[in-house]
Amino acid sequence: MNRILFLIIICAITFSAQTQQTNLPAFGLNDLEQARQFEDWRSEVDLSNSRGWKWFARHKNFQDLHGGAAVSSLELINYYTELQRVSKEKAVTMPAARSGHDWSPAGPVNRPPGVSNFASHNLGRINCLAFHPADSNIIYVGVAQGGVWKTENHGASWRPLTDDLPIIRISDVSINPANPDEMYICLGDYAYIGVALNTDGRKRNTHYGMGVYRSEDGGENWSPTNLGFNQESLDASLMRRVIFDTIPGRAIAAGVSGIWETLDSGQTWNQIMDSLIWDIESDPNIQGTIYMTTGYVANLDLGSAEIWKSIDYGRTWAKLNSGIPTKDAQRIEVTVAPSNSNYVYAIACDLQRGLQGVYRSTDAGASWTLRASYPNILEWTDGAGTGGQGTYDLCIMVDPNDPDRIYTGGVNIWGSEDGGLSWKGASYWYHRDGWSTHADQHYFKFNPLDQKFYVCNDGGLYRTDSIGLTPWPLSEPWNTQWPTDWENITDGMQITAFYRLDISDANPGNVIAGAQDNGTYFKMAGNWKNVNGGDGMDCMLDPSDPNVIYMSSQYGNLVRSTNGGTFSRSISRNIPSNEEGGWTTPMEMHPVDSTIIYAGYGNLYRSFDRGDFWTPMSAFPNLSGRSYSSPITAFDLSAQNPEKIYLAKRVYFEYNEPSSIWLRENNNWKNITAGLPDSLYPTSIEIHEANDDTAWVSFAGLTSGLKVFETRDGGDSWNNISAGLPNVPVNVIKRQHYSAFNTMYAGTDIGIYYKNDTTTQWELYSDGLPNVIVSDVEIHYNEEKIYASTFGRGIWVADLTDSSAFPPPDTSSTPDTNTAHVNACPVLDFNLYPNPNSGAFRLEAELAAANDLRIEIIDVTGRLVYSEQIPETQKMIKDYSLELESGQYYLRLINGGKSKVRPFSVTKR
Repeated sequence: MNRILFLIIICAITFSAQTQQTNLPAFGLNDLEQARQFEDWRSEVDLSNSRGWKWFARHKNFQDLHGGAAVSSLELINYYTELQRVSKEKAVTMPAARSGHDWSPAGPVNRPPGVSNFASHNLGRINCLAFHPADSNIIYVGVAQGGVWKTENHGASWRPLTDDLPIIRISDVSINPANPDEMYICLGDYAYIGVALNTDGRKRNTHYGMGVYRSEDGGENWSPTNLGFNQESLDASLMRRVIFDTIPGRAIAAGVSGIWETLDSGQTWNQIMDSLIWDIESDPNIQGTIYMTTGYVANLDLGSAEIWKSIDYGRTWAKLNSGIPTKDAQRIEVTVAPSNSNYVYAIACDLQRGLQGVYRSTDAGASWTLRASYPNILEWTDGAGTGGQGTYDLCIMVDPNDPDRIYTGGVNIWGSEDGGLSWKGASYWYHRDGWSTHADQHYFKFNPLDQKFYVCNDGGLYRTDSIGLTPWPLSEPWNTQWPTDWENITDGMQITAFYRLDISDANPGNVIAGAQDNGTYFKMAGNWKNVNGGDGMDCMLDPSDPNVIYMSSQYGNLVRSTNGGTFSRSISRNIPSNEEGGWTTPMEMHPVDSTIIYAGYGNLYRSFDRGDFWTPMSAFPNLSGRSYSSPITAFDLSAQNPEKIYLAKRVYFEYNEPSSIWLRENNNWKNITAGLPDSLYPTSIEIHEANDDTAWVSFAGLTSGLKVFETRDGGDSWNNISAGLPNVPVNVIKRQHYSAFNTMYAGTDIGIYYKNDTTTQWELYSDGLPNVIVSDVEIHYNEEKIYASTFGRGIWVADLTDSSAFPPPDTSSTPDTNTAHVNACPVLDFNLYPNPNSGAFRLEAELAAANDLRIEIIDVTGRLVYSEQIPETQKMIKDYSLELESGQYYLRLINGGKSKVRPFSVTKR
């Protein structure tokens, strides 16, 4: 593939009377140069005063983890093949060796309060929604990384519908208005189209799509249509939207590869246009009339920004003379006024992703006028600045009753009462005065059944009876009182994308986790709260004082709180300015003295006073031509001798820098990389708790069979122990301390695996866990539980497979591997049917023995809604008829302290 100039401009905005812009230079002529210039740019600017760069950095991080410039097309194909294979394997009944260890959700599922009144956090990004055509209580949403969710009670509760699909990234949900049981969804994350369309070194395979899936029963079950793609298609695998025809069986689907037509409900598809499609919308009043926009991708000088119209449900198309410059605009979104179909509006972003213009037609697209090119309603504050995020967040909607009143979404929400000639503000992402919505708007829609406006953005789902507009004083958005009464209806969806997790064995129930674009969440005394902003990254809980917590945001911005998050202060400002932390900068705590903490930048730093002052513990060489060393991705301290440290540094293709593993012993650092793959990204290191010559390291990337390695001689040699792991990134490795069976867990891009002395290879340990990226794993020894953070479905918890470590055994003796500690659960078989049900179901269970037998039912929020003690028996059949609201539930059968969980859905329809 030819490498083509990749241009991107990133704007920096400071909160003052002046609006400043910082430009990233034009990227070079190949992907490695592009990545290198981004790294150079960010090392020279103050990111805390910059806007518009995080979306790029997030996906550069994904790229790094999945192989960087070294990944091949074949490896990309294999990646999704593996996801499909594992999802099918999980659907098969798990062997008895793994039964009794099912996963259940652990939150958060409600927007927690923030320690700052200004915080705009919520639960996670929602890309789209769809309304039932006849029942206002039924709404579906498509979550960026968390699947399709459904409510049957107008948003009071939600349940997931797609956890078993190979990927659960959603760009569109479409309902047949003539038959609401027939639905299509587009699998993939369309928001990143244009970031690096088909550019060799930027293969964001975690965001590629799998085409269109179909349901015939209102979303309860899904199957792939024949509009699917392999990963060699790259961005062409992304589909934007599906529109139903009135003719049964016919629909059109639009995406990067153009427009496709099916006449037989998705069994076959015919391509009728091959242009890249940004948007496609139906006229709400005239059947068969559809408007569509094509796009220009500036970073590849590819395509053309245009508006097209069809009057025959997309069979034929006519290009409209919109006046939009085809090479000076990138993305166009279009909308039709429900009160007058002659009024059609379009909004376009320019080459810097700021506002190019708002256009209007009053004759159904025959002619157009430019209504506004200023203020820049796509930038981050009052519209006086340049740039924006228009290729990532852009939407437009006409008021249902007034064709001159329009609303637009970029970072914030703006509106016009005169057809786009003048503009007022409707929301601001920083809640300085009054409640507003989260930043980064992706989808607007009005529901004629309940007469409410709905907004999807990076925080979740909001609605209101009316969108109020107010003049926006230039340069002072924080002094504006926003008039709209927004209702957040994201609660009930566990959809947060977490990067890292920590728990406190000394303080059961305390959990902290860092989330993409929604800060850091801390659960204490059963309650969640938001305690830090930005992209929440690595975090720690002090076992000696539950009020001492550590948090971080991207590139090593570390903060500490001594009062449970109410007040925090930076503890990374005295790290030398030439140090560069990774996107997720790792932190660790001394295994005995919790006042001693460590942080990994290019070098390892230690603080003896909880981060007030830092001293370097290493002096690694700098990258070629740079003033800083390659960032540390993971490290671990020996429990026997904390001065002994294993450490991993990332691969950096931009600088021809291989990954490396180091051992610190006797105050000296030794490179112990020999025998390990140095072209892959090391993600995690774990040291044996009783023998620090034994350690493990895990790797991301898409190279088959190179996932986890073990050393038993302090890194002098390494053994590959990857057998059984799928060819997807392994994001974390965790050993169960003092396990007599050497039990270990691996968190991957499609769930959790485990191995021990009783298995011949890694085996799936994901019963009940959605098919989602597992980003981190922690073990709670007092609870005998394992916790996992996921990138899109929140936090999950399960029983440990191995109870041999409670209490810690006598390690001087040889364990009896014939004992029943591993996978021991007295529940042999357990079933609940029908599923879904109305609250009436039959429970059948076969038990090896009965000991303190009981059942518990929890809802999707983790709230206990039913419990019952069961008489001792070895086989039970019991019918239940419970008054449960529509939603997702989990029935936990507990026997002898061990539990087995089955999810089930309650629907009243």
